[in-house]
Amino acid sequence: MFILSVSCSAGQYREDSSNTCLDCSVNKISTDGADNCKACGDGEEANEDHTACVVCLAGEYSSADMTDCAACADNTYSEEAGASSCTNCGAGTVSNSGNTGCDECPAGQYRSSDIGSCEDCGVNEMSAEPAADICTACEDG
Repeated sequence: MFILSVSCSAGQYREDSSNTCLDCSVNKISTDGADNCKACGDGEEANEDHTACVVCLAGEYSSADMTDCAACADNTYSEEAGASSCTNCGAGTVSNSGNTGCDECPAGQYRSSDIGSCEDCGVNEMSAEPAADICTACEDG
């Protein structure tokens, strides 16, 4: 007995043992008639119907162990689309609202690498320049 092999639509693959079409799993895609699905690469995620990989936007990232693009965490950024990781903002800077770069803390504030946002200098302390990672004591007088 001869069984015709089923041809699957894009976003699906043919499962050999049952000769049926199954949807591609998370972050995988296929074209019409595919026997398997292929994984999207770093810096990409599968579109909703699993027919194409789309590049993560600036401010997002994706790596092989992830299911889709994710926003960079606070004080990290990715300036270009298609990032596989985010870069840490240095001391004295914080990530901008879209996590696409870092902004300097203004004069009178600081950020060391172990705090989350720019903080005001304490009483009798100052930071005369932007992007300070510490405040210094004011001189007497």
